[in-house]
Amino acid sequence: MEAPGEPRAISASVTMPTDANALAAEVGLKLSRASAATVLPATACAAGIFTLIAIGHGLTFAGEVRVILCTFALATAAASAGLAFIQRLHTVRRADGLIAGLAVLVLFNSALHLWLVPKAEYSSNFAVLTFALGLLVTRRGYFYSLLGLTLATWVAVVLLRDVADARHWAWNLIFFTGVAIIAQEQRRRLALQDVRREDMQRRHAAELQLLVQSPDLTAPEPEAVFERILRAACNTIGAERAGIWLLDPRGETLRAASLHDERGAEATELVDRLQASTAPAYFEAAKTARSLSAIDARRDPRTRQLADYLAALDIDAMLAMPILVSTRCAGVLCIEHRGGPRNWTLEEASFATSLADFAAVALQSQQRARLEQRTNVAERLESLGLLAGGVAHDFNNLLTAVIGNAELALLRRNIDEEVRSDFQRIVNASQQAADLAQQMLTYAGRGTIVRRDLDLARLVSEFVQSRSLGAAGAQVRLALEPGIPMARADAVQVVQILRNLLVNAADAGARSITIHTGVTDLSEAALESCVASEDAQPGRFVYLEARDDGRGMDEETARQVFDPFFTTKRFGQGLGLAAALGTMRMHEGAIELESSPGAGTRFRFLFPAGTASVPQTQRPQPPPGVAGERRALVIDDEPLVLDTTVRFLIASGFHPIAFASRGEFEAGLAGIDPTHLDVAILDLTLPDGSGLEILHDLRARAPTLPIVLISGFDLHGSLTEIDEFDLVEFVRKPFDQRTLMGAIERVAIESADAPNTEAEPTDLC
Repeated sequence: MEAPGEPRAISASVTMPTDANALAAEVGLKLSRASAATVLPATACAAGIFTLIAIGHGLTFAGEVRVILCTFALATAAASAGLAFIQRLHTVRRADGLIAGLAVLVLFNSALHLWLVPKAEYSSNFAVLTFALGLLVTRRGYFYSLLGLTLATWVAVVLLRDVADARHWAWNLIFFTGVAIIAQEQRRRLALQDVRREDMQRRHAAELQLLVQSPDLTAPEPEAVFERILRAACNTIGAERAGIWLLDPRGETLRAASLHDERGAEATELVDRLQASTAPAYFEAAKTARSLSAIDARRDPRTRQLADYLAALDIDAMLAMPILVSTRCAGVLCIEHRGGPRNWTLEEASFATSLADFAAVALQSQQRARLEQRTNVAERLESLGLLAGGVAHDFNNLLTAVIGNAELALLRRNIDEEVRSDFQRIVNASQQAADLAQQMLTYAGRGTIVRRDLDLARLVSEFVQSRSLGAAGAQVRLALEPGIPMARADAVQVVQILRNLLVNAADAGARSITIHTGVTDLSEAALESCVASEDAQPGRFVYLEARDDGRGMDEETARQVFDPFFTTKRFGQGLGLAAALGTMRMHEGAIELESSPGAGTRFRFLFPAGTASVPQTQRPQPPPGVAGERRALVIDDEPLVLDTTVRFLIASGFHPIAFASRGEFEAGLAGIDPTHLDVAILDLTLPDGSGLEILHDLRARAPTLPIVLISGFDLHGSLTEIDEFDLVEFVRKPFDQRTLMGAIERVAIESADAPNTEAEPTDLC
């Protein structure tokens, strides 16, 4: 997987471990809790033991000694029971004092016992007490004070009572004292480790919780969450360098998507790419192992092949975790240490694994966002295509009738100017509705395109002369380069692009709009700088350019201007330029855009150059005919369109022969000789066939018959076959009289130039 962006440095300070005073306080608290947990069982046990000792003393000794020992043993048992009761009631919060008090009671009993019965074997009481101090007393001050008091008491009693054979028990006491000290310090060391581990786990959990709550985790782009992950790694683990490296689809390159180095941004720019060819062991371990913990990275067999990388960045230890997306290794989270080898703890490895999983979640969110975007676009296209395709046929038929009847009304000489103006508004509004329907079809991928060699300069000139689409006060200038090659393009689509360009320029407040045509050669590099079709190839292009002096666009607007439904207009649909881009992709062309705020906008649409030569200024005219003698065959299943087309033809001097279906045409064919027709106008979609089928039938009998196909949209993709035929034009519904007559004129010119290859007329039935 390619990295979404260049390496980015993160400014973050590494958090130092908890200071010594805080750690000592935490350890003391932990040990105090342990001591509190032992108070109740220890005091209860002491109460029971001293009760038994009192009974034992009563049975063992006699006289005054028995009374004294039994009395103090029972008193100690009672005191221990009282301490247990107090602790059970939680009236004493500090357990260390209770333990110390219990130890003093036991010490007094032991000393009294040895004093009254000065035998060396009774020093065992002091040995047991010394060992118990190491296990029960948690505060260092109490422990060493009680330990010293115990030993001093034993020495004093031994010396004052002249206890025999005390040297042997002195060694025992020294041994038990050492054991008690070791137990005390080991217990404290383990408590310190537990405190540090718990502190680390708390910080890990806090960092992970922040990542879980971060809105960046589900953002379409993962850079922000990558930064947070690396900051968490460095702050919590205390590493000097961390990075997220993404693996290319072939698994041969690791590219840095995000880097942090305490040495600054310069260190992040030293190395941003690793190749599998130079470190195959590292790549294999990174992709297959759940973790890679290198204590000494320069000697570890999995990482030592990265010697140049390690030396350049002064790295000594490395902790790498694979970033798994759908069970596939998409990259590596690498945490690096300077200052010598480092033994990575289990908690650090576990935390790094969690961070790698968060990086995987971020990458999955990116993939999901892109998939959702593609799905949304596809669903939008599909729904729009279904909607547009469902209504286009009927809608365009209705618009054809509206435009046609309005234009036919305009041809009357006896209507006043106000009524004429009303009819013209009807034509203009209907044409705008037709344009919107066509834009929807083009954007939805259901538009129609018939690419022919086209005189771009002539088309632009005729369009500007016949229509007034600029804003009030905007002047349209033409700078048409003469003698340029023909463009391989669809005339209707080019006109639609022109209309959108002029309207957009006027909306941008342009006072002057200049339209250029010309020819240029584009290299592969030049195509890459354009918004181009994937099928566009370097070579010669004929361009249509519109330059205005309007408000212009900033960089952000220019980047979104071809997005569907994006518009800066208050009531715009945002389909004009999106449809234009779709048109250029169908033409295998490209678009250049140049704009800046206050400096106007320049659009250049580049069409592949055609193979035909430039037409001469003096064009051949269609064969002259006597008004009413030119015969035209018309087939359309929509009565309104059929009636409008017939009236267009009559107004233009044709004698139309009309049919509403293929069946009617075949039934009336006996009285028609196709070789005597001047033109055939066929609807592409009929209820009992298609115009293309009728075209095949007519071509079999009249090879040079001019044919015009009409349709609201190409439902079955039949227009892709038109290039196989000569003398065929296509007109989209809705159309006006000028458009229809222009198509008839063009195909008639081609027919006049075609060689005479008429076939003998035969019966089509």
